[in-house]
Amino acid sequence: MIRLAEDKDFQAIVDLWKISFPLDSQEFIDLYFSKKYKNEYTLVYCVDNKVVSAVQLLPYNITFYGELLKCAYVSGAATLPSFRGKGIMKTLLNHAFEYLYQQNFDFSILIPQGEELVKYYEQVRYEQIFAYEIKEPIFDIVKFSQNEIVIDPPISEAYQFYRKWSVLRPLCVQKTFEDFCIIRADYLLANGKICAIKSSTEIQALCFCIGDDKNVIVKELFCESQTDYNKLLSVVLNLFPNKKILLHQQTNVKNSQKIKQGMLRIINVENVINNFGKKKKTSLNFQFEDPAIIANNRVFCVGNSSKEMKIKKIQHKDLCCLLFEQETEKAPFMSLMLD
Repeated sequence: MIRLAEDKDFQAIVDLWKISFPLDSQEFIDLYFSKKYKNEYTLVYCVDNKVVSAVQLLPYNITFYGELLKCAYVSGAATLPSFRGKGIMKTLLNHAFEYLYQQNFDFSILIPQGEELVKYYEQVRYEQIFAYEIKEPIFDIVKFSQNEIVIDPPISEAYQFYRKWSVLRPLCVQKTFEDFCIIRADYLLANGKICAIKSSTEIQALCFCIGDDKNVIVKELFCESQTDYNKLLSVVLNLFPNKKILLHQQTNVKNSQKIKQGMLRIINVENVINNFGKKKKTSLNFQFEDPAIIANNRVFCVGNSSKEMKIKKIQHKDLCCLLFEQETEKAPFMSLMLD
């Protein structure tokens, strides 16, 4: 039986998480289940009234050719060890896709932990379209005033600055203020730092950074100018002396050195291609088949297509290639996803 989670399932879902993700700290689990988890985001598979498998479908938006479309991030997909290998998770995910369609979502996204899971999720039509690049930034080390530096800036100011720049990124997963607060808590829990350069009135530059044995990883960086960029990275270097700065950032589709990351499955083909067609002024007729979502099994007409145009079959993989590779310069991007 598959259903939405209820209050009575909470401890079973927490226990399932601990069994399936033993490397997660108790502090992270407490943060996740107190701030992020909600019954209405969670589907469970029950056998004899016992939760044996669960998946959380966390709501986000993604910039898509000038619009914001809804996507559900798959989190905590897990099955009890004694019930694995029976196809339960695939059944749960296929049910989730139809459920997400009914809830007006456009995409489902996830970050697989390893190549084996990439192949697993490909079986239910996810495609690995998200990517990023890592570079050692070139910047001038400059002097800065202590009055300009803010470590862990006020959350509302930090979010406003982050949001202003993040929404300009094409094909980028966005965060709400609630998401941002949880990300901040997770980052500080992991001994990361949120650094800002601030004028007398507002933030001019912002980044998330965390150190390891040799490097300091900067996963997000936004700034108003090259001067602010130089100052902010000089601050990071000062906070993490003798470490190499590695910047994770959105990359170009054609970058041969890009690092593949997250995966995506189209949920609402009609809404996705209509938004794409309006922006790109594309005309296309195609037949689509989807074993999990009934409404996606039909002929779609994009733009100014006519009945005389040839109808060709398009596979999910090919449609993803059209939407996220052939017609865009930047690769889809997501970061700070509690992964």
